[in-house]
Amino acid sequence: MYQLINISNRLDEACIRFCALPNEVQIFITDVLSTLDESYGSKRDPIRDLGGYVIGIENPADFQRIIQMTAINLDTAICELVDLIKGYYCCLVLLGSDYALYFIIPESITPKNIQNQMEI
Repeated sequence: MYQLINISNRLDEACIRFCALPNEVQIFITDVLSTLDESYGSKRDPIRDLGGYVIGIENPADFQRIIQMTAINLDTAICELVDLIKGYYCCLVLLGSDYALYFIIPESITPKNIQNQMEI
């Protein structure tokens, strides 16, 4: 699991994971982070400040870590937005009017709950 908080964050330990994603998914993440940076500031603290961030899920064990970190169970969560981009589900979970988490999940391990929320 990795977290991307702002555009400059892509240059740290998550860079290798980010760069391994398909180009279309990288563009989606970059657009999300750019919007968050413009709206809430690029120096925001992901815990104390408004805005949110992107969480990349890499394996099934990450789902339990997400529950511990955020209290979000993706097996039952209601997503505001779900897209399938090049084999990755990109979903938005709102935690308030000014705080959101975007999850990037390989199609092979995406919970059925999220797959079922995909708009046709």
